[in-house]
Amino acid sequence: MTNVFDLLGVVVLVALVYWLNLAVGKSGVAGKLSAGFALFQTLVVFASAVGSMILLGNLVENETFSLFLAVLGLSGVLILSGFMSFKYYEQRILAHPEEFYIQDGNVVFEKSYLFGGVVSYLGFGTLAAGIGLTNTISSVIGAHHGVLYGLATLAPIIIAIYLFAKYRKWVMQHIIKELGEQGKLIEKNTGE
Repeated sequence: MTNVFDLLGVVVLVALVYWLNLAVGKSGVAGKLSAGFALFQTLVVFASAVGSMILLGNLVENETFSLFLAVLGLSGVLILSGFMSFKYYEQRILAHPEEFYIQDGNVVFEKSYLFGGVVSYLGFGTLAAGIGLTNTISSVIGAHHGVLYGLATLAPIIIAIYLFAKYRKWVMQHIIKELGEQGKLIEKNTGE
């Protein structure tokens, strides 16, 4: 019966995070997002991610599967929040293209709580997934040694670090492409 309550707790936490991301996203698109509300959302999202990790990690007795579920709980909530923040940030930029432009070949954008959410949630979610999957694979491999086992253990963290290093660039490229397709991309030259 405890497992049912744990699953119900995870569903409630994910629903809370989803609802809060909707509220923050719509406020951000409208330009009415305050620092206090953004901070509150960040605290709730990270607390919900940790809560989901604990609840999902306690569902099963198998250590390996428990680790995998814990990783899913932690990184899943963060990555969901990151993608939602990205979609709302994209809507904000498409509605206000003057906040994102290219000046002398460099991307310039206004500071935004939505973009901060994209960076922090996707970044921490990706790294948490990489570290957690590394631990899960290590648990599966056990006491085996060798180059292939070592590479299998390190692969998720290497992939996570690579994605962490690249996703900001991909976000910028996607927004530039969207603005360009809609004819809203602003390019400024200072004439130097």
